[in-house]
Amino acid sequence: MPKAIKKWESPEFVVFPHTGDWHEGVLAFREVAKEIFQSYKPHPVMKDSLGLRTVWLKYAFTDKTEEQKFHFTDLPKLAKETKEAGFTELNIIGHVDWRLPAQLNDELGTEKQLQQAIKDCHGMGVNVSSWISNQVLSNLSLPKDAGKREEWLRMDRGGVTWNIDWTYGPEFIGMIHIADHSTYRACVSYEKWQEAHFKEVEANHKWGIDSIMFDTARAGQYCFNPKHNHNPAAIGSILDGILRKTKEMQRQWDPCSTFGGEHIYALATDYWDYTWTWRPLGHDDMAAWRMAFPQARNASLVADISESNKAFSAGFSIKRIFRFRTGLVEGLSRACKPL
Repeated sequence: MPKAIKKWESPEFVVFPHTGDWHEGVLAFREVAKEIFQSYKPHPVMKDSLGLRTVWLKYAFTDKTEEQKFHFTDLPKLAKETKEAGFTELNIIGHVDWRLPAQLNDELGTEKQLQQAIKDCHGMGVNVSSWISNQVLSNLSLPKDAGKREEWLRMDRGGVTWNIDWTYGPEFIGMIHIADHSTYRACVSYEKWQEAHFKEVEANHKWGIDSIMFDTARAGQYCFNPKHNHNPAAIGSILDGILRKTKEMQRQWDPCSTFGGEHIYALATDYWDYTWTWRPLGHDDMAAWRMAFPQARNASLVADISESNKAFSAGFSIKRIFRFRTGLVEGLSRACKPL
């Protein structure tokens, strides 16, 4: 069992007793939240945008046939479909391959092909954003030496590293577990990880992509790795600082670039342009959070029509749900600039 790095004393917190209706407790918290959390004012150009479309360019961690991949040269065609559907942003997953330092997925094309494709997308008024998933690391990205490998990783209280074995593909048909591969969760406090993250942001800029959607940008993360000099519960605040700096870099390159992340939490209301989440804010499970933070912007993914109906009934404006030729269903989102 890892030893505690240092003692920690809880700040003052408030318990609000009520008679069983959780709405009363949430409404009381909302008054406190108004004072603690500042609402981020979105960029003016976002008011005129409808949403974004997320596309997996290939299956993650698996080899599939060419028919099951989108190549960089396909991006203008995907952007055209996206615009026809009423969206202004194309969010791409898979152009880099779950490694640090980030490397272009060369089976999808060359760097020059990607750069030209991005220019072509911009030319038709569609922004392209990069899905950054560098907390999820392939074995190929980690040192072979066990001791050096552990320095990168997040550990639970028992010293076990976090690993996952899933993939999605261009059809977005749902989670598929792959028995012959494993990826690991990195700890964002590790200096080498932070250095590699910002290099990935710079690499996307070189390719012409200044907008970012950050994977697993949740606050409720813990790491008990004894090699890391941080409070186990500090990962959320460390990541928050990294993402704020990331957005500052983007806005220096392009004042109208967009920034978002998967999942939602209180601090996201301070600076995120939008969220990407598996469940829209109109979902029953999100009711309390939605009541506490009514200013929250729309989530970007709708899994099915029933979910979109719930979101609509919760007060969100869904102007169009469009089923693309590939079988994807997208909708809901505050999105990017008109270029």
